[in-house]
Formats: sequence, structure tokens, C-alpha cells
Amino acid sequence: MSSRDLATMRPIAVGQSLSTRRPPSRTSGRVDFFYDERHVLRHSALPGPVLDTLFGRGAVHTLDGQAHRIRKELFTSHLMTPDGVQALGRVAREHWLRTADGLRGRSAVLFDEMAVALAGAVCEWSGVPCAPGAAVRRPAEDCVTMVDGFATPGPRHWKARRARTRQEHDLARTINDTRGHTAPTCGDKQHSVLDAVATHRDADGSLLDLHTGAVELLNVLRPTVAITWFTTFAAHALHRFPAVREQLRADGGAYARAFAHEVRRCYPFVPFVGGLAARDLHSVPKRCLEARWSSSTCTATIATRPCGPTRNASTRAASSAGTPVLAS
Repeated sequence: MSSRDLATMRPIAVGQSLSTRRPPSRTSGRVDFFYDERHVLRHSALPGPVLDTLFGRGAVHTLDGQAHRIRKELFTSHLMTPDGVQALGRVAREHWLRTADGLRGRSAVLFDEMAVALAGAVCEWSGVPCAPGAAVRRPAEDCVTMVDGFATPGPRHWKARRARTRQEHDLARTINDTRGHTAPTCGDKQHSVLDAVATHRDADGSLLDLHTGAVELLNVLRPTVAITWFTTFAAHALHRFPAVREQLRADGGAYARAFAHEVRRCYPFVPFVGGLAARDLHSVPKRCLEARWSSSTCTATIATRPCGPTRNASTRAASSAGTPVLAS
């Protein structure tokens, strides 16, 4: 997203969905429906251009069944634990405070500096060899480029592909060095994400090949750097609604969490991950589902239309087997 894109953005009014500007759906039970592999499959759902820029070939996002569960454990055992989240948050805060101190008295682009701070933080936290200063700018810029260009045709897309290739090459070499115990790491050697990726065994009992290992390690680094968009969106919101700043200072707990959720809801970002309907699907009564993707991240409104000739049938149905479906 360019600075011009950001400057012209307007938050959507509270209570409206991003895609339709209608009240958002509050049907959390449908999340389980779309996560159920009897209904939605991941393999072959994501188009090649998205894999070659954003997620990577062979990523966990493309697996189903036992293969997916075992690969996903690689992430959940490090990223989705309270200790892991808090540790990453502490490191990110330290990196940003150091960055902010270094920027005092001079102008800078928030987006660019935040990307570097987050890249340095996630490299340190995950155990990827990292050097402060200019060296961390390349992975930061490459991760930003991947996210910026994955769904955009033309030069931005090809830049995103080149950025992924560079980072996969560098991380594959890092994993190889780690397996040979020839390179020191910045995090806890026994519990780092790098160490976990280097020693992870898939459902067939084999180590990840170097390319797939690099893909999955990048699937830790890239999404963390992508939080740059949300921090910039938050700054934009605070600029437009300055009264919120004092409330955040006064109550940084529940109010800060609510503010963060509003930023996520009001500013559009990549909200879905593709899936394929495993068969003809039928869910909750009322309407026929007319949708094309399945989300693994958050809740949003599902596009629907009245079903059947009478337009009041009592079945909600997803697409035919092998057809993409949408949920979020």
C-alpha cells in the first residue's frame, strides 16, 4: 500500500461490514463449519501466484488432514502459547522503543521504520541470526514487498516473487547451518522457532526439506512484519480521532484491546485464506450461500442471496464439490 493509498483511506463506520457496509454477521458457529475438513479442503485452493509470493509452495496453508495437523503444531507450540505471544510482544516493544529514540528530532516514515523494528524483533525472538542496523532492512523490505504485491498484477507482483526467492534462499541456508550446528542464533537455542523448524518432522517422519523449512520459517517472519500495516492504520486512526489517545493512556488494557479490534475491523487487510468445498455443503437454515473463499482468520459477513424459485427456501448451501467457497 502506498502512502497515497493510506492518505485517502477512510475508516468504515462502526457496526458495518467491510465488504457490504451492512451489519456484520454474528454467527461464530459457522467458523467451525468452515474449519471442518469434511467441508472445506486447503490443497489446491490457493492460486499459484499467491503461493509464489505470499505463502510459499508446500506451506501449511496447502495441507489437509494429519499432514496439516502435524505441520500446524510446529506453529501453535511456539506462536499460540501465552508465553510465546508475550515474549514476542516484549521484544517488539523493545525494538520499537529503541527505534523511536533514534528518530527523535528528525522526520521519518512510520511505516518503513516500524517494518524494520518488527523484522528485527521477530528475527531475534525466533532465533534467526540477525544484525542490528542496515542488515535487517533487507528482510523487512522483502517481507513488505511480498505482502504488497501478492494480489497485484504487474511489476509489484514480480518484485514480490523476487523478494520471496531471496528470503527463501537465505533462510534455507540458515536452516542448513542450524542442522549442522555451525551458526549461532539470537534466541534461546533450545526453544527457538528456528530450531523447531530445523528439527521438525512431518507426518511421514522426515525432516522438512530446506525449501519447505524456509517457507514455514518465512511464514513466521512475514506475518509479523505485516503487522506494520496495522500499526500504521492505528496511527492513522489516532490522527483522525485524537480523543482516543487520552483514553488509551488512561486505560491501556480492555480499551486498548477494543481499539485494536476496531482497527482490524475498520481498515481492510488480507482477511481470508482460500479453501475448496469438499462436497455439496449444507449449513444453517435460511439462505443459499453464494461465496468463493474460506477464511482461517477472522469473522465477517458472508455474501448471500435468497435461495430457490420462491426465494424463501430454508437451506443455506455452499458451492459444489471442488468449488471455492467464502467464509470469514
